[in-house]
Amino acid sequence: MKTIKATITSKNQLTLPAKLVRKYNLDKQRVVVITERKNSIEIRPQPSLEERMRKNWQKLPAHKGTQTDLEFKQAVRDAFAEKRL
Repeated sequence: MKTIKATITSKNQLTLPAKLVRKYNLDKQRVVVITERKNSIEIRPQPSLEERMRKNWQKLPAHKGTQTDLEFKQAVRDAFAEKRL
């Protein structure tokens, strides 16, 4: 486990090192989940809508292994357009 130091500002904000932001795809407005442990906290990125949908999509037998990224993204757009999501 690697240890990285960061400083909390006077406004209780924490700046993550750019290396971690890139590694975990933490772009602006990305929601993180903070879990309080006995003597520590854990910060994890909340899966994006696309990540959650892709995980569930793979469970459908009809689409298993046959979908390209373009097909997946179009299915997401279609679902939003039809207000199914």
